[in-house]
Amino acid sequence: MRLQYSPPDCTFTVMNITTLSNCLSVLFYLVLSVTSFAQDIAAEDTKSDLRFLQEKIIKYQPALEKYAPNFRRDSDMFIENIGQDSLTFLEYNKLVSKFCVLAKEG
Repeated sequence: MRLQYSPPDCTFTVMNITTLSNCLSVLFYLVLSVTSFAQDIAAEDTKSDLRFLQEKIIKYQPALEKYAPNFRRDSDMFIENIGQDSLTFLEYNKLVSKFCVLAKEG
């Protein structure tokens, strides 16, 4: 008994259109993601977000005074030293990451 290969029911043209459609949808999402990173974040919004994060770290981080005894002073200085008028999304994320390092958040 031999197994026989039977081609799919769709034609070559339909497969090309489907592939093109998939490529266009991927391209659309790539363009959408690039434009979302292009938005700037105001310095006041960044400071507000970091103050909120500071409050939550102080409230919920166990043994903060033991592992990061100068967190309050260092975080206040960190927030006040943000000198730019606006930040890109990438710069914003870098600041938040550095801020979490101050609290020994890993």
